Amino acid sequence: MNKVNVLLTEANGNLSNSREMIIDTIKAAEDMQFPKTKIDWDIDVLVTNRIPMIIPENGAGGFTFSADFIRINIDDKKATKNLISENVVHEPLPCGSL
Repeated sequence: MNKVNVLLTEANGNLSNSREMIIDTIKAAEDMQFPKTKIDWDIDVLVTNRIPMIIPENGAGGFTFSADFIRINIDDKKATKNLISENVVHEPLPCGSL
């Protein structure tokens, strides 16, 4: 099995209005990335705006904790589909070597 499980932090309500866009963007990145890599396992992607570790110019950033757990940090006022997708495509790359 190879799929992304999207987990959103929504307690502060700031991502609730963007929920559908974020999930659609991540799923599109998954469809593009997974066939090009040898990733054949599930990956949990935690999307949050609660951690300010982002690239200021694009409003997004990420960190790969393990082969099956990635965190994407976004500035909910600045991040776009393209910038979220870029991070989702980039972050799993180390997973193949973990």
